Amino acid sequence: MKPRSINIFLLDGDPNGIRVAQISMSTIQAIAFPRNPLRRVREAFPEIERPGVYILIGADEDAQDRE
Repeated sequence: MKPRSINIFLLDGDPNGIRVAQISMSTIQAIAFPRNPLRRVREAFPEIERPGVYILIGADEDAQDRE
């Protein structure tokens, strides 16, 4: 396997906020973010509406003791 670079873009400059990772010379893209800004992410990244693999993890805002 040949070496590759991963580019991580911080939309707000916050490493805990909205992050987009891309492998150079590839169509692979990952968008990671807390649940709260989902609406903002959908507006900023229309590609999120396309088919893909989506994993939702984290605490339930309505029941903090539940994942």
